[in-house]
Amino acid sequence: MLRILWIDKFGRVYLPEDIRETYHLYKETYLALHEGAENSLVLRSYKPVCTVCGSDKDVSIYNNTPFCGKCLRKLDVMPPLEKIKDE
Repeated sequence: MLRILWIDKFGRVYLPEDIRETYHLYKETYLALHEGAENSLVLRSYKPVCTVCGSDKDVSIYNNTPFCGKCLRKLDVMPPLEKIKDE
């Protein structure tokens, strides 16, 4: 199915409601964008896991790297700037 999407003046791409519902893409869902073959882009849902222990609970992004709260406390770093909600 071919869908034509656009990028607005703020750099956002609108995904139609039927696509969001089909693929269970809700508010604050993280997506990963990959370069595909032949000058294409691939968009996939993304559920980050802790880089240290592999946990997917209480994961936050710190310096563009996912960590769980337990490992962040062990590393004794500043609080994360971006919180990922558990589903």
